[in-house]
Amino acid sequence: MPAAKKLVATVVVLLVALLASCRKPTQKQLPQEPPKLGDTYAKAALLALLAIQSDASIPESRHGEKLVTGSTQSKIDAADVEATTTEEESITKVLRQIYEKKLEHNSLRRAEGNLLDTMIKNYPGAVEYHRVFPNQPLIPTKADIRERAAKNDRDSAEMSKREAECFEPFAQMLRARLPLIPKPCTEWIGGPPSQDGQK
Repeated sequence: MPAAKKLVATVVVLLVALLASCRKPTQKQLPQEPPKLGDTYAKAALLALLAIQSDASIPESRHGEKLVTGSTQSKIDAADVEATTTEEESITKVLRQIYEKKLEHNSLRRAEGNLLDTMIKNYPGAVEYHRVFPNQPLIPTKADIRERAAKNDRDSAEMSKREAECFEPFAQMLRARLPLIPKPCTEWIGGPPSQDGQK
């Protein structure tokens, strides 16, 4: 008899434990959703991101400092004004760093384009010089020009790919008001937002 009572008590304890694990989770047990970005901030940040994406400007350099003007910078500044949380401030820092990278791409595209233009412009003079002085090498050759054009195309395609890999998912995150920065963006800027720059 005592063994039967012990068995019943064990079964009861197991049933109580099973029922406790099956009950509905309380409000405290539900997984917490990550905080969303403020609606006004998310809209301002999205406008800044779209402005960066379409910006083809080249920064001016004066006394060793880059001078950036125009609507893109003002849109980033407008997002900064709307930032009220640390997540929003962090996203604004990332927007500034992405803008720096986009300007670097713009400068590189311009420099490579200028080099190709110079080679094409100098080619007739080089041919004439080579005709007069045949012992001197022809620089640039048509092959040099074709090679430079192909390199420019490859470099531009690679830059465009990297930009798209960042801009498209980042825009989706901002539209969903999620305080997340896509991995391609953090890889492009070289890691998480720096803490020592402007916000």
